[in-house]
Amino acid sequence: MAPAAINSASNGSSDAIQQPNAWVGHRGAAGFDLRSDTMTTPTSSMLAAIQNCSLLDDVFVEDPTTMELESHVAALAGKEAALFVLSGTMGNQLALRTLLTQPPYSVLCDHRSHIVKYEAGGVASLCGAMVKPIVPSNGAYLTLEDIIANADLDDDVHTCPTKVISLENTINGIITPLAEVKRIADFARQNDLKFHCDGARLWEAVASGAGSLSAYCSLFDTVSLCFSKGLGAPIGSIVVGSAQHIKHARWIRKSIGGGLRQSGVVAAPARVAVDETFGKGPNGEGGLLKTSHDAAKKIEKLWTDLGGNLVHPVETNMCWLDLNAAGCSTEAFVALGKEVGLKLGGNRLVVHYQIAQNQDEVLPRLEQVFRRALEGGRNGSTTIQGPSSIYRPRPAIKSMEEIQAAFDKLKKPLSNNTELNDFLRANFAQAGGELKAVPKDQLRTDPKFLDKINDAVIKEFSLKVIDIWPDLTRTYGGVGSNCTGCPNSFIPLNRTFVVAGGRFREAYYWDTFWILEGLLRTGGAFIEISKNTIENFLDFVERYGFVPNGGRVYYLNRSQPPLLSQMVRLYVEFTNDTSVLERAIPLLIKEHDFWTTNRTVEVSKNGTTYRLNHYNVKNTQPRPESYREDYVTATNKSYYAANGIIYPEVGSLNDSQKAVVYANLASGAESGWDYTSRWISRPEDATRDVYFPLRSLNVVGTIPVDLNSILYWNEMAIAAFLNSTNNTTAAAAWTQLASNRSQAMYDLMWNSTLHSYFDYNATSGAQNIYIPRDNDATAMETDTADQDQQVVFAVSQYYPFWTGAAPAHLKNNPYAVKQAYERVDKYLEIKGGGVPATNLKTGQQWDQPNVWPPLMHILMEGLRNTPATFGESDPSYRDVQKLALRLGQRYLDSTFCTWYATGGSTKETPQLQGLNAQDVGIMFEKYGDNATNVAGSGGEYEVVEGFGWTNGVLLWTVDVFGNNLTRPDCGNISAAKVHGGKRSLPPRAVELDYHDAAWTKKFGRRAVKAAVASAEAKKKV
Repeated sequence: MAPAAINSASNGSSDAIQQPNAWVGHRGAAGFDLRSDTMTTPTSSMLAAIQNCSLLDDVFVEDPTTMELESHVAALAGKEAALFVLSGTMGNQLALRTLLTQPPYSVLCDHRSHIVKYEAGGVASLCGAMVKPIVPSNGAYLTLEDIIANADLDDDVHTCPTKVISLENTINGIITPLAEVKRIADFARQNDLKFHCDGARLWEAVASGAGSLSAYCSLFDTVSLCFSKGLGAPIGSIVVGSAQHIKHARWIRKSIGGGLRQSGVVAAPARVAVDETFGKGPNGEGGLLKTSHDAAKKIEKLWTDLGGNLVHPVETNMCWLDLNAAGCSTEAFVALGKEVGLKLGGNRLVVHYQIAQNQDEVLPRLEQVFRRALEGGRNGSTTIQGPSSIYRPRPAIKSMEEIQAAFDKLKKPLSNNTELNDFLRANFAQAGGELKAVPKDQLRTDPKFLDKINDAVIKEFSLKVIDIWPDLTRTYGGVGSNCTGCPNSFIPLNRTFVVAGGRFREAYYWDTFWILEGLLRTGGAFIEISKNTIENFLDFVERYGFVPNGGRVYYLNRSQPPLLSQMVRLYVEFTNDTSVLERAIPLLIKEHDFWTTNRTVEVSKNGTTYRLNHYNVKNTQPRPESYREDYVTATNKSYYAANGIIYPEVGSLNDSQKAVVYANLASGAESGWDYTSRWISRPEDATRDVYFPLRSLNVVGTIPVDLNSILYWNEMAIAAFLNSTNNTTAAAAWTQLASNRSQAMYDLMWNSTLHSYFDYNATSGAQNIYIPRDNDATAMETDTADQDQQVVFAVSQYYPFWTGAAPAHLKNNPYAVKQAYERVDKYLEIKGGGVPATNLKTGQQWDQPNVWPPLMHILMEGLRNTPATFGESDPSYRDVQKLALRLGQRYLDSTFCTWYATGGSTKETPQLQGLNAQDVGIMFEKYGDNATNVAGSGGEYEVVEGFGWTNGVLLWTVDVFGNNLTRPDCGNISAAKVHGGKRSLPPRAVELDYHDAAWTKKFGRRAVKAAVASAEAKKKV
């Protein structure tokens, strides 16, 4: 290029060079690009250096420009020699291949390292070495203790011996301190290990003042340094080390096609970049990198002054924003940046020297983005926020004593959220740092069951649901804390697992059963993930004696419906892999012992004493995850109804009464049905929304049909597992336990007049049969009740048909099953959606009108379990199987139509008008019973999208009913929009409860009208 062309480019005056072209300097594209410091472009002096470079052959080691660059950097690093290479990947791989000489061998490194994630498996393919990734125990950088814990130094033939330690510095903008590097270096030399540094951003650590380049490099055998990442050179990296290592590396470079001919044209700008951008000495004297650090600090302050949180404080040139806490999605944040001309990649803002030079333009634009992101999160337009989920669990970065002292110093009551946020920032890391997503290329799927599905829409819908699993798949990535022994509520998991939905950061117990129904059918990598999930829960039993409600330490006083035995059964039946049983059987027995030891109640009736189980959590305080809600329930002097009426409490609770409330609140959470009229002693308070409905919870005093049905099932499963191992004596004993439980349930809970099971009230010594009558009670529910009452309906009454706990004369008799399901049949006739959890509207989420996917599955499977005792032509048997199919069709319709209304599409059902490409459809955790395009509502937290058990039940439904299902007909449906529960507006495609409408983000941006015919008719009436 001629000098004139260079000048015109650098001044931005040439018509031939458009503004997006990076050659215009810091006012060009790079000056507004915060995605990475690889976006930096050469300065005019770098470009000018190309004009004056030598053009000789580097393969023959004859090019002066290249050799001078190598000598200069080697001197800065305090090393004997250096080798110019084309990229950082090449530099790392050459260095490692040089250090690794005789297999077998392995390389220890941080699990986030580039050599693990971004270098195409080069360590394996080029070196034949195993990489052993390590999760830093401090959540920030590797320490000597991490290395010692993971190094394989003995002669055990089963292991792959450690030969190289590879340290990346900086990593994610975090500096590994010089003193820590020295500790690891000493260990490496004592054990004859080689020590490599991926120093692509080591320049940044030096510029921050952490130590000189030579001080760092002297501790390593080889170091790779990058010229194009942050320094602004157009291309190139360099490896420094001993003369012997560099000589060997030159050979390897040639063997993989890295030999350079006229290398001066790329070495020349790199040489200038070292002096200009890094600096003219080993401490980076006078370089531009320090200005980028200062700019990053300004960005950090701008964000935090506006109320934003950080993933971790700025140390070098990276600013990590906590978009989750801000309530802003990555997609929304990137879009906001685009609107003001900034290129953003997500919550990581990388500040390079051209951003620093251009900060007078960049900072005002970032302020606009930050304000909109944070304000959007606060008003609910970009996030989902529920009452106690506003401040989500965070790992501590200080000791409990220090945190308590800091909290004690706060002036109370707090006058604003800023004080609280400052306290949180100073003492806690950001939420969610414990987990990391699994790369999608590792999550192969193989849903063979879809091969038999003929309908293109059902098949494509199922495939798109399957595509959700990778977004919910997680691995444990470390404690996210910067100190040893700092408290953290997250219980580490050893294996990959799937979270229940978008708001959740931990595994939950009973959700997982239905998740596994879907994962096993998804196939591919998810078969192993299914096994991993079960093994994680077995770890819990091994450690705690039971599976906690979820993977947080504050769940360690309670469990959830104990479905682990059934998860094992599912897995074994689906895969024929019985290898899990050796470990599982004793642990499943151990879990069963937890329930029989801690959750057993004795009931005497007609001279017989029965032993059954109930939910009974020993708890005297508010639940940590719902502290505010529980505290208000137990202590508030007034109850604030949704209609604005304030009801004063009738009488204050004393401490022992509050403890009873807290125990019942926790026990209700253990039941999975938190909360429902099933547990409320005064359901009329809930239906009228007066006083404190949850103060009358009587979970502990209720012996539930569903819990005992599951325990029967577990006893039968354990018996079957023991039989499979030829332990027939023990198997017979477990079968007898199950038989005893079935008989006790029948004697106490079965009502032959009403053809139904009912929860048994241990307080009153009777079945819970009647509840207040409401406006839509059917004749079937009122004929046998008093004037103001109706008969209880709850899906829990059908668990005995699902698990087989009903005696043979009921479960094996299609006519008896048909009688028991008569009200289910009636609901499908009078309701447009699925079957609700109960028949009473209370505002609680496990009551009408909410339709829960696992409950729909239970109803369907209970029917499908019915054998053709009197032949397949038996009318009752045929009716039972038809009802199962009708439920399956209704469930398919509900999930598809709601997904379709919120942006989902297939080739044959194009996206509805009023939606955009970002709207891809939502799978909700619950649905409404009044139409097939209504999401559920009510309860303690927002309607959640994503959702694990919804996906699992959908895939199960498509598999078991197959081509008997028909394509969903959603009617004249339009795009979904929440209307905040204002009844003056017409019904929408997806309607939410008033409170959920205020919390749920996805609908706030969406248009328009959609009427459900049945809903319209009811409005007119």
